[in-house]
Amino acid sequence: MITDACNFQRRQLDEAIESHTNSLVRGTGSRDDDQRVRGIIYGLQLARAIVNDLEDRARRAESDSE
Repeated sequence: MITDACNFQRRQLDEAIESHTNSLVRGTGSRDDDQRVRGIIYGLQLARAIVNDLEDRARRAESDSE
């Protein structure tokens, strides 16, 4: 169950990262906008790392309980 939730969350985050990356590649009006988009991408990547960590912890807890 936790794996399905993590996979869903990862897909959502990956889509958002890709969308923001594409907008960054196309270019924005100003350097400030570029910096803002880079910050959003960094935050999304951080969230993805947290989801990965959560899944790893859940997997370890499950294997420890067996």
